[in-house]
Amino acid sequence: MRYVCTICKYKSDNRFEMNDHHIIPRELGGVDDKYNRVMLCVRCHSKIWIPNIKFGVHAVKGHNPFIINNWVMSSSGRLLECENESGSIFYL
Repeated sequence: MRYVCTICKYKSDNRFEMNDHHIIPRELGGVDDKYNRVMLCVRCHSKIWIPNIKFGVHAVKGHNPFIINNWVMSSSGRLLECENESGSIFYL
């Protein structure tokens, strides 16, 4: 099976090089369905910051952190709505 990072498009057959990220963490009431998860490579996953979480890797701001807000639909398909440290919204 080929895994693809949603952010940088890195491809790997090795599942251990990829992380299944919860957009809304389970700690904050997120669920395990496919609409709340996104496949990320380890590098991109380390950049995710979640402001209201108390534990884990996402509680600490790394280099160039950003927040994944949610999936949104556009004319080109499903996109991730993200927010950078200064509050600017961008889409992936």
